[in-house]
Amino acid sequence: MLLVFINLAFLANPRPWEARKSTSNWSVDSNSEPVCGSTGSATQRKASKTMADASVQTEQSADEQIIVELRDNLAKATEALSLNQQELSTARVEATAKDLHIASLTEARREFQTLCSAMQEKGAKDEATVVELTGRLANLEAEGASKDARIASLMKKNEEWRTDTTSMQNMIAFQEAVLLQLSDILKTQNKHNDTLSETVKSQKKLLAENDTIVTSLNAKLTEQSSENDSMRHRISSFSEECEKLNNLCKRSTEVAFRDEETIVQLKLKLVETTAEAGDWKDLYIQSLSQPHQPRMRTDVSLSALSIQGIMEEKDRRIAELNDKLSECYGQLVASQTDTLVGRFPLPPTVFVSGSSGGYAENNGADLSRSKTFSGLGSEYGHRSWPMFSSVPTS
Repeated sequence: MLLVFINLAFLANPRPWEARKSTSNWSVDSNSEPVCGSTGSATQRKASKTMADASVQTEQSADEQIIVELRDNLAKATEALSLNQQELSTARVEATAKDLHIASLTEARREFQTLCSAMQEKGAKDEATVVELTGRLANLEAEGASKDARIASLMKKNEEWRTDTTSMQNMIAFQEAVLLQLSDILKTQNKHNDTLSETVKSQKKLLAENDTIVTSLNAKLTEQSSENDSMRHRISSFSEECEKLNNLCKRSTEVAFRDEETIVQLKLKLVETTAEAGDWKDLYIQSLSQPHQPRMRTDVSLSALSIQGIMEEKDRRIAELNDKLSECYGQLVASQTDTLVGRFPLPPTVFVSGSSGGYAENNGADLSRSKTFSGLGSEYGHRSWPMFSSVPTS
């Protein structure tokens, strides 16, 4: 800039000493004209000439001093120009470096926005996966509840069969009393065989029919005993399956709770990582807005790596949840293949007409045993069942 001002000054007045010299010459000529025109003495002309020479020498010394000053100013201006050129080259290099830095920051910002969008899409997919897993867990719980209801209905049928067995025992006792009465009648009738032969024949027929009935009742009682044994085994197996299903439901609930906690922690970590990325972005912008501070090197890889680590951790956690869900589903399918009705044939329902006192007694005694689901194994899996002996016949 100083050199430009000096050039402008030279253009405005290129040779100030020549201007002064011409002015002084004019003054001498103007002084000499009246001298030439006048008739003065020679001493006056000599004095004026001496004064003109002195003024010329004074002006020449002043011009030389001005030339020296101008040369000094020119050297200073040249030096300032070289310094300005160096500063200009340095500024151009810094501007190029800043442009490269801004381009790298723009690329890093674009990559960060891409990662954020991918992470948001991944978060939406993870939420959809969590909702799906929650629905499957609800279905598993509903199927467990249906199995509980099925077991309760089987227990109720078992109580009905026990009531039928009690009524059959009462019927057998009644038949034994009838047989005793018939044997007494036969003893009394044997004394009167001559007079009551037809009556004895009819009683023998009735006794044969009663024996047939007793035999059929004994066969039914034996069959009922075997059915009771099979039912006892079924109830014990049902108790074990119920315990397994309860444990499976508990494990599924615990796994779902842990997964919810993990998802909450991952969301918090995602918020922290986003805030950290925003801090890094503000720091980069601040470093660009302050040119007197040293330029900072970008460290985008750290935030990118942290976001990538969070995404990998979420993927790994979702894979674990899918594996656990597959395991639970496999166990559920296995339990469905071994259905409660398909593994053991249900015995036919027997309705016996007679006294209902045994049913009321047993229903009142065993109703408390079927209230809770957890006590099935202890009440029915290890209970001693009555073994009925065959009814003696006369």
